[in-house]
Amino acid sequence: MYVTCVDVDCVIRKKPHKQSQWRFDVAEYYADVGVCKPDSLVVYPPVEMGETEDAAKVRKMPALFVSSIDEHDLDTLKMLLSNQKRSGGGTITSCDFVRRKEGLVKVIYEDPKVADRVYYLHCSRKPLCLNDKSLEMELELPWLTDNHDDHRVRVSGFTEELDPEKLRFYLSALSNNSVRQMSFNKEQTRAIAEFKESLDFGLLLSNQHKFPLPEFSLKIQPEPKPYQLTATGSLTKDGIELPLENLLRREFNRDVDIVAERLTGHSDKWIITISPDVLEFVLRQKNRVRHCETLSIHSDFLGPDATCKVQKKSDELSNFVADNLLLYFLQNPNYSGHKKLEAFLCEHGISLAPKGVITSNLTSSKQKNREVLKNWRKRRDLIDDFIRSNVSVYYTQTLTQQVFNKLKPRFKNLFANKEVVTKVVEGKPIGIAGIKGNVEQLAQDLTKATAKYEAEIRDEKATMTEVLPNVFDYQLNIMKQTDFFTTLQQKHKLKAVSGDVQQHAVVFTGVPANIEAAQRETLNLLPHLAESKVSEQKKLLFLKVFKTAIAEKSIRQELLAAEKLQATWTVENQTLSVYSVDKSSAVKALKIINEVVWEAHYPQGRELDDPEKKILISGKWNDKKAELCKKFEPLEIVNFNDKTGLGMAGLVHNKGHVLEEISFFFSKNVMRKVVFDNFPEKIYFLVKHNKEVFNELAGKHNVKVTIRADGKSVAIEGTRDDNANFGCSLDKHLKGVFHDFHIIDNRARVQHINDDPEFLETVGWRNNCLVVKHEEGGVEKAVEPEPLSVTSHQTNCLYSVTLPSGTVCEVKRADITSLSHDAIVNAANGDLKHGGGLALAIVQKGGSGIQQECDHYVQKNGKLMEGEVMTSSPGNLSCKKIFHAVGPRWANGRNHEEPTLLNCIDNCFLEAEKEKIHSIAIPPISTGIFKFPMNMAVKAIVGAIEQREKNNEYLPQLISLVDNKSDSLQLFETELRRVFDKAFSQEAAPVKPSNSAKAGPTKSSFSSATGKYTITDNTIKLASGISIELVYGDS
Repeated sequence: MYVTCVDVDCVIRKKPHKQSQWRFDVAEYYADVGVCKPDSLVVYPPVEMGETEDAAKVRKMPALFVSSIDEHDLDTLKMLLSNQKRSGGGTITSCDFVRRKEGLVKVIYEDPKVADRVYYLHCSRKPLCLNDKSLEMELELPWLTDNHDDHRVRVSGFTEELDPEKLRFYLSALSNNSVRQMSFNKEQTRAIAEFKESLDFGLLLSNQHKFPLPEFSLKIQPEPKPYQLTATGSLTKDGIELPLENLLRREFNRDVDIVAERLTGHSDKWIITISPDVLEFVLRQKNRVRHCETLSIHSDFLGPDATCKVQKKSDELSNFVADNLLLYFLQNPNYSGHKKLEAFLCEHGISLAPKGVITSNLTSSKQKNREVLKNWRKRRDLIDDFIRSNVSVYYTQTLTQQVFNKLKPRFKNLFANKEVVTKVVEGKPIGIAGIKGNVEQLAQDLTKATAKYEAEIRDEKATMTEVLPNVFDYQLNIMKQTDFFTTLQQKHKLKAVSGDVQQHAVVFTGVPANIEAAQRETLNLLPHLAESKVSEQKKLLFLKVFKTAIAEKSIRQELLAAEKLQATWTVENQTLSVYSVDKSSAVKALKIINEVVWEAHYPQGRELDDPEKKILISGKWNDKKAELCKKFEPLEIVNFNDKTGLGMAGLVHNKGHVLEEISFFFSKNVMRKVVFDNFPEKIYFLVKHNKEVFNELAGKHNVKVTIRADGKSVAIEGTRDDNANFGCSLDKHLKGVFHDFHIIDNRARVQHINDDPEFLETVGWRNNCLVVKHEEGGVEKAVEPEPLSVTSHQTNCLYSVTLPSGTVCEVKRADITSLSHDAIVNAANGDLKHGGGLALAIVQKGGSGIQQECDHYVQKNGKLMEGEVMTSSPGNLSCKKIFHAVGPRWANGRNHEEPTLLNCIDNCFLEAEKEKIHSIAIPPISTGIFKFPMNMAVKAIVGAIEQREKNNEYLPQLISLVDNKSDSLQLFETELRRVFDKAFSQEAAPVKPSNSAKAGPTKSSFSSATGKYTITDNTIKLASGISIELVYGDS
């Protein structure tokens, strides 16, 4: 492809196209003219697995990349680039899109020289145009494989100011390989870096482009392997080195190292080591070295007498291969080496006879010596290349025949298939020759076996036991839990490593050198374990539960489930200290401990009242406490003396059950007094006309009933449930009493009523009813005022229930965007893109600032996961906060959607607690485009409320379950009644006034012939100041 180095340098200086995604490297190459100058400099790497040779050849051919090409112009482009007159092109092998969207086309020519010619004409002369537009073109060169050292590179372009260690670290990082040794010149401007393992030079160059070293323009080149020449004659070391060094200094104007060494076993043969860039020059200087008879390229596989027989048409393989064992492997027809070499030479017109006789295809004995020499060199190079690439020979050093015989059965297939041949002579190195990969693998195993065998012998002689004292128990526990002892034993090849708790020490057994290294590593670890300490003060109640075996087992299970954490702990003076492999792990472990062991106060947020205090000193409570501690072991319950309440500690999975049972116990056993005075006139009517109702209800609900002296209120004493049931029954009787107001606007009649106090009583007795004169403020005084946050939302309320904690939960038909609650919940997606449904309505009404705030949050913190909640400002809405809740997408229950939705609602309540929210509106989340079944969504939402109520966790004063669809509202009401009506129904607990009473009077004014009067609910107030209220019985 390229004939001279100048051509390659020109290509190196060309800049790649800005849109190209290919990074390709051009290696410095040279022609081995001393052997046989190749017809083409294109050298292809080995064919990849599963790829044909033709495909590999096309893939590694020089290619042109042309960008910004439309699909309909592809044929036109192919005609243009194949036209020799217009573009200098030729026959095209392949022309197709690489990336169709970008219009990038890859063109490969049949002749590799054409690609360079087309590119050169396009860049240096008249650019090629298509559709009146200059083509954007780029040339890709294949990797030119040359004789580079795969363990060394040459680095230049720096000064002595660069720290050698910094350069070593930089090269190691770029290559993902360890630099074993570096050699610098005197001026500290060039260096040779030798790597520990085989080097990926392409990766090294690619990473250098990505991460250049600041302040220095480093140039990294592959270091060519040195070439060796064989010289014969009456020579001396100085007689070879000095003349050649002087010649090279004058020719190349620099110092070139020449090393000459006598070939072992030969007095007149020398090995000369030179760099490849001066090879051609040195080969031509034979006559400049005194007494030098021959000078040719040396190979480890060529026999020393090969140069003496260069003019023979036929040779023997023994003239080319010096090693007898390798020669046997290649000469013997039974071994695979001979078969492969014979097939290889046959492809090049050379025959190999069974006894190793080599015959070339020369037909004339009168050819010139130069031509004969060239063909001999060709045979030699072919054999040399074949041996270097396919076969190998290896001699062991210290391996005994006994160890080799033990290892040999592992390779029985190699010996059976004649892939290797061995030579075993007692007292001499064991020789192995065969196919290269097999010999290398066998050599590695033999080397390892030898080292292991020798180490075992040394270890047996030097084994001892050492103790590392002053190690704390928690440090021993951590090292044992993390398998540190096992890892240390394997790493340092010790016989045993263990911890001794009684001696507070670590015991090592093994070779002294290995024990010392293991002790040093252990000493380095101990301070880290001490620094990982995380401490926290705990109450005695917590520690009693924490120290139990059941609690420790649960904690260990949670630690393993959470990233397989390993931790240990100590307790001293109510201080819990946690240790782990590092500080962060210890913090995580302490957090898990706090999550597993639960500690709480009952009741939460208040103190016990007198009836509850009284029950705690009863035998019933002692029996119940013993039952709970046994049922939910480990559980500790104590009565606080300094404050009224109960202190509890146990495992977190029992928390809800314990609180539920204690709450149920108090509700069944604590006697409370309640007064019913919401409708005094109706109660007064029952006292006068149906008093036996109260005795009947008292017996039915097991409560004590006392009628107040005024007859307009009733006091009862019983448990919470009994009082609630009594109130429910009494309310039904009160609803059966007809209640109405009548206005008397005749002044004479009013005067008569005022003058005769018994008149109204007589009228009522005659008509089996109760007639009383309504006094101003009479009804209002009997009604307790209700907080504004509750009464202000009763207009569209379809159903409501008051929970024991005081929270009012209501079902409401309304547009959630128009509500004035402290917070409303938005059904959002993880990206917080409000493009449809309720989310879109909120943004449209609240303004674009809501979407901008959400976008900023996602950009900073990332998208939300299912169940997570984000709080934003309300924009132009009437509420104070918007909770953007990401509900789950329905997947037929495969992804645990129900618990996720319940957790999502629970997170909304957590946000409400953090933001100090007193009222919240919640729609049926996930039932829109996420296709969550409505009935299951309703159960999850109400279930979240029920769960927090049972656990005495925070709930806002008002929870509105909002929608504008009748089916969903009906489902909400049904679920609330199912969950709360039995024990918590507002109707069943008339301890507080009903919503209808709390709504307050509605006023309107009218005019009549006698004057102005005002109607308030069922009460009519006359201008004279008299109000009349009439109560009827069942008529």
